[in-house]
Amino acid sequence: MTLFIEEEKEQWTDTLSNLTLLSMRKNIQAQNFGFEDKKEAYQNKENLLTSFKITQDILSYSEWSVNTLEDRESKLLQMIDGKLYY
Repeated sequence: MTLFIEEEKEQWTDTLSNLTLLSMRKNIQAQNFGFEDKKEAYQNKENLLTSFKITQDILSYSEWSVNTLEDRESKLLQMIDGKLYY
């Protein structure tokens, strides 16, 4: 389920937390569908997941909302911070 008002949709569309890695084939399958349809596209007919762990993690979310995006953003930034050398 996607829970956004139009302002939130505009605010979150092109953010780190709303983007993921996909093969070209998976990206074509997912298109601009809603969250539930995209989750299905991230899996193939044999129920095999996309090879990108970062995209597999999306499947653990039951909804795609501002709270979900904030949570995902925090997790992604922690992952990035853990890989950077200052």
